[in-house]
Amino acid sequence: LDGGLESGSLEKLGVTISRIAAQKGIRATLERLEVDQSRLQVLPERRGSRMTYAKLVLPETLSHLDSIIYLDADVLCFAGVESVRPPEAETQWLLAGARDFFSVIEKDCPWLDQVPRAERKLPYINCGVMWMNLQGLREINFTSRSITARASIGEARQGDQSVFNFLCRGRSFILPDSINHRTAIGSSRPLCEGNLELNLHYIGSPKPWLGAPKTSNWLAHRLWHQAR
Repeated sequence: LDGGLESGSLEKLGVTISRIAAQKGIRATLERLEVDQSRLQVLPERRGSRMTYAKLVLPETLSHLDSIIYLDADVLCFAGVESVRPPEAETQWLLAGARDFFSVIEKDCPWLDQVPRAERKLPYINCGVMWMNLQGLREINFTSRSITARASIGEARQGDQSVFNFLCRGRSFILPDSINHRTAIGSSRPLCEGNLELNLHYIGSPKPWLGAPKTSNWLAHRLWHQAR
């Protein structure tokens, strides 16, 4: 999802993906998907950008696809994404993802007055790694409804995650935490007890690729530098 990357950066990323794919004996290609920024203009900037909302427009932008697996750019994949989907025979789900720290809808929902009390304890997922039923989202007019709802509250704790959980409540399938393991920022405890059969999500603003001095002693960040 490209919100203004320089051509040189895109070319470098494409070469890197091709090289890694060749090493692993798989086929992988990079396709640039430009985001229509005008669609997002009614939303507030978050850390200087509106790209955090780009996933809201995917049902419209990828109108030729029925479903996708979405990953944030700050996920280091060890376990892969093969298990990121609901059970094959079940068709009612709009999203599938790991449960977030907030755990239930009512802990992060600016529109709680619109949520029946019986639904306020429904699971709340983290949107960093998720399966999206694009066809189902189009059927509920998700993109327009999500942008309208998100614009109505201005600044908020979550850029896009709260609106996904609000509009898709009751139709979000919970996957194991290992598919989207969020790092404890600043933690020096043994990471996951040595188990790396997981996808490591570098939540929060400190990122190891933005420089070593501040984060080099954090175990999850040291792991990224080693993988790099």
